[in-house]
Amino acid sequence: GGLTLGLVLVNQSFAHAFLAKVPVIHGPYSCLIPPVAYFLFGTCMHGSMGTGALVALLTGEALESIPDPEDRGETAALLSVM
Repeated sequence: GGLTLGLVLVNQSFAHAFLAKVPVIHGPYSCLIPPVAYFLFGTCMHGSMGTGALVALLTGEALESIPDPEDRGETAALLSVM
């Protein structure tokens, strides 16, 4: 159960980072940090945190004009907080 889910989540996070056109290392961070933050501050035990393909595609489209991958990653992080 948990091992299979973890392996799927890692691959899915890499794919979503690729779709968002940010450095691939940002993918696993987007799947690890939000659940930990929700664990500490969230109020509903049935909440689901994670990445989404549609959001990744829209983020990639919005950041397409930024040529530097590191700048694109930083801008994507700022965009996700908004």
